[in-house]
Amino acid sequence: VRGPALAMARGKAAPAPQGPVEGQEVEMGGILLRAVKKPDGSIVYKSVAELDKAKAAANGKPKSDKTWLKEKQRAVVQARVAENKQASRKEQSKNAKTYGASEIYTRRSAKQESIHVEVSQYLADLRLEEAQARRAGKDTKKPEEDRVIKEGPDAEEAQDCLL
Repeated sequence: VRGPALAMARGKAAPAPQGPVEGQEVEMGGILLRAVKKPDGSIVYKSVAELDKAKAAANGKPKSDKTWLKEKQRAVVQARVAENKQASRKEQSKNAKTYGASEIYTRRSAKQESIHVEVSQYLADLRLEEAQARRAGKDTKKPEEDRVIKEGPDAEEAQDCLL
């Protein structure tokens, strides 16, 4: 007696099979796949929908409930996405007529629109001190000191905003 049979004879469980097993179903990228054995003995994954269609054509039976449900969900999602795209295009077209195409059809990134303000060295030091206090656990050990350390950067930022 050798291999899995020997393990079972000793009272141990047989080792788990390596690789795909025929009939095993896996979902990849929203598509349900089933392991199928080819005539040469190798195992490949095929779409359950295609297998059910071929089986239904041969037997005249309907699709499995699982496959039917997945297809319906996918169709609903695709319909909603298409409807959303159409609505956004319509809105964009309407805005282009109102405000002019050059205002609507030009792309601007958030980086282009934001204004970069240089942080003062003093504020950077205060932020560093606050981070170090947080790592040291001052908020639980010495809350009074932590409050003072936290108020420093806030006050400096407020002062910078006023200038």
